[in-house]
Amino acid sequence: MKKNSLKALSLSLFAACICASSFAQDKVQQKIYGDNGQPSLVVFSKEASYSMQDVNAVLAEQLKTRGGDSFSQINSESDNIGFVHQKYQQVYNGIPVEFGTYTLHGKNGKVASISGEYYDLEGVNTNPKINKLQGFQSAVNQIGAQSYLWENAEMAEQMNYSKPAGQLVLLPNLDAQGKETSKNAQLAYKYDIYATQPISRGEIYVDAVTGKVLFYNSIIKHLDEHANSSKNLVTVDTEHSDKAANAYRATGNAATRYSGTKQITTRVVGSSYALRDDTRGNGVNTYNSGRQPSYPSTNFTDANNDWTAAEFDNTNKDNAALDAHWGAEKTYDYLSTVHSRNSYNGYWCSN
Repeated sequence: MKKNSLKALSLSLFAACICASSFAQDKVQQKIYGDNGQPSLVVFSKEASYSMQDVNAVLAEQLKTRGGDSFSQINSESDNIGFVHQKYQQVYNGIPVEFGTYTLHGKNGKVASISGEYYDLEGVNTNPKINKLQGFQSAVNQIGAQSYLWENAEMAEQMNYSKPAGQLVLLPNLDAQGKETSKNAQLAYKYDIYATQPISRGEIYVDAVTGKVLFYNSIIKHLDEHANSSKNLVTVDTEHSDKAANAYRATGNAATRYSGTKQITTRVVGSSYALRDDTRGNGVNTYNSGRQPSYPSTNFTDANNDWTAAEFDNTNKDNAALDAHWGAEKTYDYLSTVHSRNSYNGYWCSN
C-alpha cells in the first residue's frame, strides 16, 4: 500500500512538472538566441500576464538569471503608438556588465516582449589586483600619444571632457569584431581616452588583475590618418527659428568623395552657402575642426551652392565632408520616415 502511494505521488509530481513546463511555453510566442547563446528576443503570447513592474520575475524566468545578477533601470521611453520601453543595465555582484542591457517592451502595463544582451557570468572573478591609477597608466602606454585633451583645460571644458578616473566593469570575452567568444568575462577598468596628437578617442579596457589591455572601442571613427579638415571656415549663428530656417534653406549639388553627385540641403549665410541643414530635427550641421581636437561652430562654405570636385577634392579631402552631410540627412530621413524616430537611440519624433 505504501509502495502504491509513493508511485501515485511520483506520477502526480511528474504531471505537475509537465503542466508547469507547458504553461511556461504557452507564455512565449517566439524566442530568438544571440551569438552568446542567450535569448536576444522573447515575444510573449496574449496569454502571458507579466506586468511592466515584474522586471526581476520576467528576466529570471526567461533568461535563467543567477543569484549574483541584478538589473538597474537606465531609462524609460514611450513611443507614438502607446508602447513603453524600459531599459535595464545588467549588474553582477555589484559590478556593471559591459554591453549587458535588457529592455522590456509593453503596453497598458503589460509586457509584450523583451530584448537585449544578457551574459551568464556565474563564478567570474570580481576582485581586482591592480588599482585604477595602474590601469590608467597601462591605457596611456597602449595609446602612446604625444598629447591628450585633459592636458588642455580650456579645450577639455569646451568638449565637456575630463581626465578619466576609470570604471570597474565586467567585460565579456570578445573577439576582434566585438562578439562574445565564451560564457565568461574579465574584470576590467574602462577609460575614455581622448588623444589630441595624433587625434583619437576610444574606450579602452584594461584587465584589473594583470594590467593587460583587453579591448579598444573607438569613439572617433577614422577613415585613415589623413581624413581631416579645411581652411574654408565661417562662423554661423546657432540661434534661429523655424521660419528663418525655411527662409534661408537652399538645395545644392555636391560632388561627394565616395557617393557620387548628390543633392544636399544647405543654408544661406551672408553671401555664401554653408553645410547646415536646419530643416531636419534639431539640425544636421557638418562642422570643421580646422585640424584641432575641439569642434568650433564653423562650417564648410561654397559661393554658389555648387560643391564641385574642382573645389573640394583636394589634399585635405574636403569632399568627404559632403559625404558626411548627405549621409546624415539620408539617415535622418530613414529613421523619421520608416521608424518615426528622430535619432537612432529611441527618441521619437513629436509629429
